[in-house]
Amino acid sequence: MGEKIFPYILLMNGEEVKKMSFIDRLNRLEELELVEKDLWMNLSQERNEIAHEYSFNQQEVVDSINAIYEKSDKLIEIYDRLYKYCIDKFGLKVPE
Repeated sequence: MGEKIFPYILLMNGEEVKKMSFIDRLNRLEELELVEKDLWMNLSQERNEIAHEYSFNQQEVVDSINAIYEKSDKLIEIYDRLYKYCIDKFGLKVPE
């Protein structure tokens, strides 16, 4: 979402996205009440720990996966908020 959907929403809002840092994008999305910057940064950090840390400790891997799973509802909430915003603001719908 962060690399694909966030910039497209800002572009459709008429924002100059190319010159914005990722933090600036998050700040703008937070202003639009679409994403909580701190929550997104926390979720991103947890994902990075799993994606870039190759633990040989099986329990650490399991704990990391479970932590992400427990926060998956937050990701779904963010996606749903973005989806609703796109429908309401731009009249867009994803084909079912």
